[in-house]
Amino acid sequence: MTAVACNVDDCRNAVYARGMCCAHYKRAMKARPAGSAQSRPRPAPGTEPRKTRPRPRPRPPEPIYLPEFLAALAAAVPPLPGAACRGRPELFDPAEPDEGPDTLDDRHTAALALCKACPALTPCAAWFDGLRTQDRPEGVIAGRRRLTRSRTPRPTETP
Repeated sequence: MTAVACNVDDCRNAVYARGMCCAHYKRAMKARPAGSAQSRPRPAPGTEPRKTRPRPRPRPPEPIYLPEFLAALAAAVPPLPGAACRGRPELFDPAEPDEGPDTLDDRHTAALALCKACPALTPCAAWFDGLRTQDRPEGVIAGRRRLTRSRTPRPTETP
């Protein structure tokens, strides 16, 4: 059973903490050696960190569902029945990092020849013209050659 009276001799006051009354407990806390308390040190005046509001967490992006994504992708590409470029994207793609300028010119010349004889050239050109400039793909499209701006021009040969 717990003590109801102070443990200090000749004291009959009620227990406050650690078996002592309030007066004896406070006296014992004042008499303890410095640094024996398990309390946090208080910061010096003026050095307290500012209280800031926590930043709101960014919202996660809305989930993209595959059927909706594929439908949007299909809507972005025009239907071009009889297009000569189908199945031959390697001719129309922009330059590869390790590709020489002569190889690129040969590929794009073959692509331009296919475009010239393509029955879907008119709707392809209309689709390409409807795109914003920054949305236009690079390479050969609609009988036109669109190169990256970062490509350095080839030096001209002088005889």
